[in-house]
Amino acid sequence: MGKEARRGIPAIARKMKKLDAKISDTSQAPKGKEYFYRCAACGGVIPSTPRDNVGCECGNIFIDLDYLRLAVKDYTKFEVLQAGREDK
Repeated sequence: MGKEARRGIPAIARKMKKLDAKISDTSQAPKGKEYFYRCAACGGVIPSTPRDNVGCECGNIFIDLDYLRLAVKDYTKFEVLQAGREDK
C-alpha cells in the first residue's frame, strides 16, 4: 500500500469489517470517518473522507476533493470497510 493510501487512516481503523454491499454507483457508497474503501486489485485502503485527493496504487479508486467525487473504474474490485471501535 502506498503512502497516499495510508495517509489519514486513524488508529480506529485497526479493526475493520467488510460491508456486504453491492455497490454499482458511487452515490451508493457510504461516507464518514468510520468508512474506508479497499481496492481488491492492489489492496490499497483509503479513507472515505480524506483531507487531500487520494487514490489506490493501481488507480481503480480515486477521491477527487476538487470536484467532490469518488471515482471507481471496476466496481467488482471495490470494497467498503467499516472501522470497528475498541471497547474501553
